[in-house]
Amino acid sequence: MLLSNANKNSEKLSNFDGDIDRMQNSLLKSHLLVLREVKANLLLNKVKKWLSESQDKTFEYRFNGETSCKVGSNYHRLVEHVKNPQHRAFLSHAGCLLRDISAMLGQVHVQEDYADTLKQKCRQYYIIKSLLGEAKLSDWTLAYAVPHHATEIYGTYNAGYGLISMQGREAKHQRVKAYIQKTKRDVTTWPKAFKHEYISTVYLPLERCDPRDFTSKQQRKSEKFVRQLDGDQCKCGFTLVNQKCPSCTSPYMEQVKLSCAQKAITNQALAFMNK
Repeated sequence: MLLSNANKNSEKLSNFDGDIDRMQNSLLKSHLLVLREVKANLLLNKVKKWLSESQDKTFEYRFNGETSCKVGSNYHRLVEHVKNPQHRAFLSHAGCLLRDISAMLGQVHVQEDYADTLKQKCRQYYIIKSLLGEAKLSDWTLAYAVPHHATEIYGTYNAGYGLISMQGREAKHQRVKAYIQKTKRDVTTWPKAFKHEYISTVYLPLERCDPRDFTSKQQRKSEKFVRQLDGDQCKCGFTLVNQKCPSCTSPYMEQVKLSCAQKAITNQALAFMNK
């Protein structure tokens, strides 16, 4: 959504050769420079290919774990280049919600308010996408189908959505693939693999080892970058000024939250966006 918006508000590129430095100054160039600085190379190469082939098509990209962490931790650096303050507030709030949602969907051991919190964040994200005219079928699925399924999983197994997440299944498949590859060279691999599986899936649960004593990578996603400045950054990523976030405490963010509550863009927010 952010890159598509930048492409719409930038001049069309002709014969793009992949050199970002030779691009004219624009919102799209600012976003690409940030992606290069944070070393989100997979996403950057995908954008370059999209720009060189056809900019009229909708940009689509499937994030992996590494790229999502890099973009999520530096999302505020992408948003700060948007000139319209009201539009910037909408995009900033949407990015914070999506980062929190992605972290919650990877959790297995959760608290009692997990399902309600996930449902609230998913609905707010869908409302923002709808207000900006960017909502798609996948956004509706995230807003309604995923929270409903997560509630059923928590009610049945007392666990989070990470129990059946695609990322969890992919990790399992990659592990099995690695076992098969190693078996071709070492016939003792399978006993070691089964021993590891027994300890992790049977022995530790029987011994009542509480996994809440450990902090997984998925749980650190939404707070990973905040601790770098030791309290000098807000959760959204912007630097605090006099112990206040200039983004979260702005009148523009207030209009974003009012619009989400009313499920319609307020007149004042619309006036800010048309400036």
